[in-house]
Amino acid sequence: MKSEERALSLRELQVVDLAAAGYCDKEIAAQLGVSLATIRTYWDRLRSKTKTRSRTHAVCVVLLAKAKSSAMPAANRTVASPRSS
Repeated sequence: MKSEERALSLRELQVVDLAAAGYCDKEIAAQLGVSLATIRTYWDRLRSKTKTRSRTHAVCVVLLAKAKSSAMPAANRTVASPRSS
C-alpha cells in the first residue's frame, strides 16, 4: 500500500490474516467475538483503504505490503565488523 493511504487497524489486519488462513466471514466473526455485520464493515473499510473491489484482492494487497515491509529492514542491514580487543 502507498504511504498516503490510511493505515489498517489491528482488527483489520486480524481479519486479513484469518481470511488468508482460510476462515470464512462467519468463522472470522466467531474467532474475533464480533458480529457478521462488523466483519462486513471491516471488509468494506479494507476494500476502500486498499482501493480494491474484492476481498481476495484486498487480502493479496495487504499480504504483499506486509511482506515488503518486513523484508526491507533485513535487506538494508549492514554487518558490523568485529572489534579487536
